[in-house]
Order: sequence, then structure tokens, then C-alpha cells
Amino acid sequence: MSSLIKKVISTAKAPGAIGPYSQAVLVDKTMYISGQLGMDPASGQLVSGGVAEEAKQALINIGEILKAGGCDYTNVVKTTVLLADINDFNAVNEIYKQYFKSSFPARAAYQVAALPKRSKGWSCVCTRTERRHIELQRGNLKKQIVMTSLMKKIISTEKAPQAIGPYSQSLLINRTLYVSGQVGRDPKSGKLVSGGVAEEFKQALINVGEILKAGGCDFSNGE
Repeated sequence: MSSLIKKVISTAKAPGAIGPYSQAVLVDKTMYISGQLGMDPASGQLVSGGVAEEAKQALINIGEILKAGGCDYTNVVKTTVLLADINDFNAVNEIYKQYFKSSFPARAAYQVAALPKRSKGWSCVCTRTERRHIELQRGNLKKQIVMTSLMKKIISTEKAPQAIGPYSQSLLINRTLYVSGQVGRDPKSGKLVSGGVAEEFKQALINVGEILKAGGCDFSNGE
């Protein structure tokens, strides 16, 4: 018998799927949330007010799905932000920081050619924490302690470019390392390396390698 637990998570408080996908899928203790837009769940339309309001609504939608799966924003370990215009990066970060306030998840954020309804897309991965109440007794003294099954640690290194937004270079959750998106930037100067796409790609992989090393991994551990 398989020990894998798989459950579809859905809620009417977030926009319904507009294609053959689930709002979220819970696999054992990890929940994978589909991309969300700044859509009002009731009307199915993008909210008005521009990029900031759309970002806020998308994160509210994610929050409702998290809640339906027994999680909240603190359980999120990796996010992906798709922007129609990379110039919205700073505005989106300001909204993002209202929902992710510490121990920032790993993140990838980039511009894409097109998105449904010409909006911004968000998706994320989160892990559920199981709490166990254990009662200890010594003589007539009883004490109850709470233990969690989740080990969460931020991994960072000066040998890779520092975060330029509210995210961590990487996050180690139990035995899984989530690494943020890397570009071909030199860690010391913070600038893109010269030489074109090949050199930038090489530097990006070097940066990933340094983060892997800081987390006790190497490229052979990648999935």
C-alpha cells in the first residue's frame, strides 16, 4: 500500500479554476498552490486600482487557499511571481511585505510575455506543521510540551548575490532546500557579468552552486 496522502484543496473564497487544474493539492505535508491573479472571487473580474490592488487581491486569494489547507502565510516556503512588466517589481514588493513579514520564503520573480487577463500571476509552495503535545511526568510534577515536526532554517551565503527584495536566498525545510531565482550577477559588485547570455548563465549557476553548498548540498541533489 502507498503511504502517499494526496488531497485536492479548494475554497469558494478564492477564484475558481478557469482550466483543468486544482486551486491547490496537498501531498503529505506539502501543499502546492496554483497561480493566482488579482481576481475578485465573487465577480471573477480583476480588481480595479492597478498593480498594487491586484497584487493585494492575489495574496488575499492565496491566503484563503492556505487557510482551506490548514496553513497560513508563515507556512509558505517558496513563491513564484510572474509580472507583465518588471518595472512593477518594487511596487509589488511593498505589498508582498505586508503578508510575508519575517523568515521570507525563497522566491523567483520575473517578467513574462503574457498572462490571463493581462494581470500578474502568483503561485507558492507551503508546508504544514504538525504539533504534538507530549506530557512529561517526574514525581508529582507534570509538564506538557509542544513539539513540531517541521525544521525550518534560512540558508544564506556572501558568495552569492544578496536578496534585492523580501525573500531569502534559500530556505531549508526538513531535508528539502528551496533556492530563490538567481541571475548572472557578480556577488561582489551586484552587477550582471559581461560576455552575454553564456557568461550570465554560467554565473547564475555558480551562484546557485554556492547557495547549495551553504545548505550542505550540490548539483547532484537538484530535482
